[in-house]
Amino acid sequence: MPGPETGLGSATLHIVPSATLGGARSPIPGSTMCGRTACPLPAGQVSRACTYRDRRGHRTVPAWRDGDAAKYRPSFNKSPSTFCPVLVSKRHFCQDAEPGERVLAAMRWGLVPLWSPEPTSAYSMNNCRSDTMTQKKSYQGPLNKGQRCVVVADGFFEWYRGTGSKTKQPYFIYAPENRDRLNLLLEAAEATTSDENIKMEELKEEVKKEGKVKKEEEVKEEVKEEVKEEMKEEVKEEVKEEERCGGEEEVEEWRGWRPLTMAGLFECWQGAGAEEPLYTFTVITVDASPTLAWLHHRMPAILEDDDAVRRWLDFGTLPGGKAALDELVRPSERVAFHAVSTFVNNSRNNSPECVLEARPHAPATAEKPQKPKGSSLLMMNWLKKSEKKEDENAPFGTKLEPQENDGEEEEEGSVTKKMRLA
Repeated sequence: MPGPETGLGSATLHIVPSATLGGARSPIPGSTMCGRTACPLPAGQVSRACTYRDRRGHRTVPAWRDGDAAKYRPSFNKSPSTFCPVLVSKRHFCQDAEPGERVLAAMRWGLVPLWSPEPTSAYSMNNCRSDTMTQKKSYQGPLNKGQRCVVVADGFFEWYRGTGSKTKQPYFIYAPENRDRLNLLLEAAEATTSDENIKMEELKEEVKKEGKVKKEEEVKEEVKEEVKEEMKEEVKEEVKEEERCGGEEEVEEWRGWRPLTMAGLFECWQGAGAEEPLYTFTVITVDASPTLAWLHHRMPAILEDDDAVRRWLDFGTLPGGKAALDELVRPSERVAFHAVSTFVNNSRNNSPECVLEARPHAPATAEKPQKPKGSSLLMMNWLKKSEKKEDENAPFGTKLEPQENDGEEEEEGSVTKKMRLA
């Protein structure tokens, strides 16, 4: 299979297939996929990017549910357990809503089933496999109740490792309409980042003037709170503006970065004593298309156009079950991608560097191994004994934590411990 090319700006990256990477191997079956996304667009722009045609043919901007825009925090590096934007049918929250009407909600990534005793992500449901989801109790409930959602992200990350390479090469996957338009994503996120940086500097100056000694973390917390409050007010104004744009007045077509729309399921968990219900979601995965099969054996179920989004959300006309899955949940060739820096490997890193193109790691050259001698031989033998006690893929600095998988939830009432990066 020839390696596809991706171009950004004046540079062009040639993505080499597994067969040409110095004897590189295909992705390890069973490895977690779609465990990291990028969504740096601020709440107001996410809403405008999700503009759709209603039943009367009017272009409509979906509003955020009350308070949800403040839960969502833009990031170039979003991981499970964070709140992400999802589209759902408004009829889930308002029975009088018109068929086809959509609303944006901020839901936590990692579906918590109704039978879970605690609202944790210990049951590893960040992804769910399309080929087994109808057989799983955790997914049968959302499917039968029509609790389908569309996960909105500016792109997702996947890692590739070939034979002889010490590090996995991350790739950023996004909608093909965005080729040569990465600047749109960076510019859209720049305002939010700049506001936070300005607030940080202002607070530091205030601390100096007042003669107080504050830790950097305390300053950061104050920044987050102030920015969060300002974002709430900005979102309120944006929502009001969007409402004014509804009705007979035509809304302008969105010409910015086009987000990926991925099929998902959501659940509403509310335990005893919980102040409010917790909405969580999972991303449905399918076999990878030929375009991405060299990178990973699975991929998110991408809804390629607005008609597919409409039909997936409209649980009234397209009931849950095998028919809906067979018709809409399938591999997609409509993706573009490029290599990015290993800076994205750490989920704490949140900056444009996560999505900027980078040269893929060169495969290691074959060299004749040298026989270890003396103390080196003793050290190697000791290391081999230690490695047998750990997962062969677990790097230095790991700890035992529940780990997400490809959608196969653990047995009900139990949690399987797996190796996860610290």
